[in-house]
Amino acid sequence: MIKLGRLLFIAIMTCMIASSCSDDDIDVKITPINVPQVPLNIEDTKKEELFLVDNEAELNQVFAGHTKELPQIDFKNFKLLLIHGSHIKQVKDITLDSFTKVDKGCYDMLVSIKTDDEDAKCYWTAAYLVPRDFKTPICLFLSIDNKYQLPQGKWFYFK
Repeated sequence: MIKLGRLLFIAIMTCMIASSCSDDDIDVKITPINVPQVPLNIEDTKKEELFLVDNEAELNQVFAGHTKELPQIDFKNFKLLLIHGSHIKQVKDITLDSFTKVDKGCYDMLVSIKTDDEDAKCYWTAAYLVPRDFKTPICLFLSIDNKYQLPQGKWFYFK
């Protein structure tokens, strides 16, 4: 009887552990990639916001005239998440400071832009590969020269 109780306890615990784990609980890694730092063919409303490029045709449209400078992207397994903007100073560095799961259902993303003292209208683009099946909302916090451009964050929801 004790063996049966122990076996039943182990079976119940195994089921509880298995059912509490889901793909949503796995921390997602995103990969920064280099893209040309040029003006993009996008709407003004998409500037300094996250937006998604889902396939090769969209990528070619967004980077019109600069497609030869783009890296190969495996759109069967990944989507490309972009942030684009411009600044009055020369951009010297774009850094993904953090991509952190903050609670069940969202990630905070902190991107920092550092500039030089040189005056020049400069376009910048930060690009990140995300797994194709990733659908978790992201809250973007963007900092340019240690000043938050989006102090409350800007939400991005996958469709």
